[in-house]
Amino acid sequence: CYKEKPAIEPQKQFIPVGLDFGIKSQITISGGLDIKYVVELNKRFRRLCRSLSRKELHSHNWHKSKILVNKKYLELNNQKKDIKKKILHILKDEFNPIVFQNDCMQGWQRIWGKRMFNTAIGGIIADLKKSATAIEVDRFFPSTKRCSKCHHIQKVGLEERIYCCEKCKHTQPRDANSSDNILEEGLKKIGVEYSESTPMETKSLLLI
Repeated sequence: CYKEKPAIEPQKQFIPVGLDFGIKSQITISGGLDIKYVVELNKRFRRLCRSLSRKELHSHNWHKSKILVNKKYLELNNQKKDIKKKILHILKDEFNPIVFQNDCMQGWQRIWGKRMFNTAIGGIIADLKKSATAIEVDRFFPSTKRCSKCHHIQKVGLEERIYCCEKCKHTQPRDANSSDNILEEGLKKIGVEYSESTPMETKSLLLI
């Protein structure tokens, strides 16, 4: 139905948020809320790929199988694009600004190739770089190693899912600690003081 637009659009409320991207939890929002999504390769796609590998190269049956594989691959890509657009729509609609770290996706691809293929992290980061309400933090910023309370920096292994500060004994989930650090570093760029948000506050905003 037709709906008239207001003469002056209301300005978005200043609600900053920090995003930490990962493999186990694809997106962790500052405050501790996780967004998990995976588009796995189903049995039909794997069966089509095996069938294609058995065909004679560039034969008639090979081309037929290749068309079926491409259709299934396009279907999986469309699912990931749909998830990406929905996540970005909610984030851009509810939060301003959005602070994220420019992680090296090529390095992630070499280490976690198949798990990276099942997500749309690269597409989300690429779209955030084009957004006017997003703030980018340098990839070399030690968001994982730094304590969000006392800013002490220490080594953290990939297997450690809980961050425990050696100096102030602050304990927090690894990804939540990283997202808080990213938010604080991004707000410094625009001269705004950082204030901690709780998971329930962030969750309530996402459900509005």
